[in-house]
Amino acid sequence: MDSKEGVALFKKACEVEAELHAKKNADYTGDRGYLDNFMRCETLGVPAYFGVLVRLMDKYSRQETLALKEPKVVGEPMEDVHKDISVYSKIAQVLYDDMQECPGLDTIIKNLEENSKTLQAWRKDKIKEPYWSPKMYETIGKR
Repeated sequence: MDSKEGVALFKKACEVEAELHAKKNADYTGDRGYLDNFMRCETLGVPAYFGVLVRLMDKYSRQETLALKEPKVVGEPMEDVHKDISVYSKIAQVLYDDMQECPGLDTIIKNLEENSKTLQAWRKDKIKEPYWSPKMYETIGKR
């Protein structure tokens, strides 16, 4: 594939993802507003940007699982996971830019960092294996 073909394929993938995003946003939010479903985590004190990061971590976990073994849930191929990660990444950028306008952002970030330290200390003995297993990198090319 030459550069021109590669760029054309990339643009097509972006168009497909934009269409998918528009449809899913309408399904998730109805007439409540753009990305309302992501904003809802703010009722729990979690900025929408960090909410989408949680969703991205979930998709990365799914990607790791699919790379290591056959899925037990039929109908969610790796291609769908890649699209979700791509779209969530773009949503994250939109929400990150939006979050920069929050007047109390420094305080929110400081509180989230403290919460993170507390939770990680509490969970350290409960987690048996790191979230990103080295086994993933050993087996990803074998499927």
